[in-house]
Amino acid sequence: MKGRRYNIFIAGTAVFFMLATINLFSQEIAGQSDTMIDEDILQAEKDAVLWLKAMITPNEIVQNPVPLRRRFMLSYHIPKDDPVYPYIYSRSFIYDNALGAIAFTMVGEYRYAERVLGAMQRNIRKDGSFFFTYNTNNIWPNEDDHEGAMVRTGAIAWAGYAATFYLGVRLQENEHFIKEDHLAQNFLAMAEKIAGFMLRNQVQDPKDKRYGLVTGGWGMYTLILQNETGEPAEVYTDSQVTWISMEHNIDSYFFLRDLHRITGKREYIDSAQLIKGGLVRLWNEQDGQLVRGIKGDGKIDSALPLDGASWASMFLSSIGEAEKAQRCLLTIQDKFSSYYEGIQGYRPYYAETVYEDKMVNAHYFPENPVKRWKDLEIIWVEGSLGVAAAYLKAVNLEEAYEIVKAMLPLHIDGGFRYATQIVPYQFTVHPSVASTAWFVITVEIMKNNQINTLFWGK
Repeated sequence: MKGRRYNIFIAGTAVFFMLATINLFSQEIAGQSDTMIDEDILQAEKDAVLWLKAMITPNEIVQNPVPLRRRFMLSYHIPKDDPVYPYIYSRSFIYDNALGAIAFTMVGEYRYAERVLGAMQRNIRKDGSFFFTYNTNNIWPNEDDHEGAMVRTGAIAWAGYAATFYLGVRLQENEHFIKEDHLAQNFLAMAEKIAGFMLRNQVQDPKDKRYGLVTGGWGMYTLILQNETGEPAEVYTDSQVTWISMEHNIDSYFFLRDLHRITGKREYIDSAQLIKGGLVRLWNEQDGQLVRGIKGDGKIDSALPLDGASWASMFLSSIGEAEKAQRCLLTIQDKFSSYYEGIQGYRPYYAETVYEDKMVNAHYFPENPVKRWKDLEIIWVEGSLGVAAAYLKAVNLEEAYEIVKAMLPLHIDGGFRYATQIVPYQFTVHPSVASTAWFVITVEIMKNNQINTLFWGK
């Protein structure tokens, strides 16, 4: 679940060109133009792009970033008087950088996309992975000092997808772009290095329930209640992550599939097809969505997150499972709809307790020790915009438009809040790159059929 990253304590070109012209929208949606979208949405998008640019270091927050981390994006805009400021103000999540690069590419701000992609390229590890998050004001984590650092396959897949998406857009303008552009060649090399990491972390044993899916990465934090103080604290485990995440594998599927469309290399589409088969097996017929994943011991992780319906709907649409994709949308409205001061949006989970540890849950909610997400009137902005994107893929422009418009009151000086309620260790109310970039991405999918085709298309 993405909210858990907010932790205040942890320190063949021609083939692609042809396929990218497939029209996914009906004539009604394909005919949309900027003039048919409210001016306040268009203005909010312009403000969001400016806000995203301002989050690239160096900026007024981190004026002298470590040279290696220069051009990374700060993930949150934290007020200096907030207690979390010292821990979070310079933090840059690799997932957020990927989203930022995609958003810049969509609006034609190629120079900014290249700056962010270049920063990722400078920080890629020898095995093709990235650390989950980076400080920009100092060199943690690095190969000599990464105690407490995590590696997450989903975020790494997004980094690869950002490079692949950028190349796909540029190839539509010039089919010789990669051959003629040195930066493009570097970004393709980065994407292929990331793909190598994915392939090495894909479960290859057909007898394993995780067969075909990629494992989660390295390092874990567990939130517990300390016996000595009675306060929550996170305990870090420095070991390989053996569970698989539905979300990580959706990310990896689209990355490897589209990288194959650029390179024509068979190993990428073969890997993507294995992931596709594994994801289909995660379908929960009773609840009408994908489950969260499979644990290392082979047991199904039966939790039902929002992205198991929203991102799953986009994935299922892309592989021709229209009926299941529609069921996911029904599930979203039935279980994940939430309200905040009259605004309708979506919560990250429904039936699960807010904190998995019973004692921690009771600590934060003594009046209701088994409090569940459905009991919280919280809107997760990034997740809500993912729902809007799912509706666009399902050719339901009206519903998507209403969701996007509903998010407008939740932006501050151009940046969109991460959520409408603080949930310690999970969600903040401050503006975030993730929410803001997803706003731009969703509006561009709505405006531009070419973008809709390229981004998580068929």
